[in-house]
Amino acid sequence: MSWRRLLPAAVLGPLLLWAAAQEPVPAYVLGVGVCALIGSGELYLLLARAGYRPLWPLGVPLAVGLALSTLGGASWGYPHLLAGITFGGLVWAAFRHPRRDALLDWALTLAPALYVGGLLAYYPLLRALPHGGYWVPVVLGCTWAADIAAYFVGRRWGQTKLAPTLSPGKSAEGALGGLAGAVALAAVVAVVAPPPALSPLVL
Repeated sequence: MSWRRLLPAAVLGPLLLWAAAQEPVPAYVLGVGVCALIGSGELYLLLARAGYRPLWPLGVPLAVGLALSTLGGASWGYPHLLAGITFGGLVWAAFRHPRRDALLDWALTLAPALYVGGLLAYYPLLRALPHGGYWVPVVLGCTWAADIAAYFVGRRWGQTKLAPTLSPGKSAEGALGGLAGAVALAAVVAVVAPPPALSPLVL
């Protein structure tokens, strides 16, 4: 497994687990914000290496802002932040040095921010639920189990390409292995540390 995968996990994993055991503010401002910063930055770097020119100085703050927009269980800032960055990026695409793919770069400015920041925004909401301090580590653990299992199963038995255009290294066998890993860990946790009574919001 590449150090590029191990190093972020070794740094961000303990940070998120620590944040899950603390009060959402300020712990999640640090944990989720840093994850959004690093995750979106990595995606923009990959796009730049592929020859695209997304406006990362707009995209990275958008990712961080979206990830933190649900702190306290509210998402009042989400639409305003998204609308502002979308308009700003479109103005940038319209008045920058002429390029045929300017609109593509504009779209690729928004996509990583929405992908990283939009999904991370659910963690503060999950933490705000009753017994959220239990559910966040469980979700993180199942996510990591899926990623690790998918990597090793795909490396050993992967034959069928899952999405060759987007990610040539991913395989259907690896995806099934990841699903099995997440389910297996969830079953073990359910036996060893049974979940508290489920809130209707969780159901």
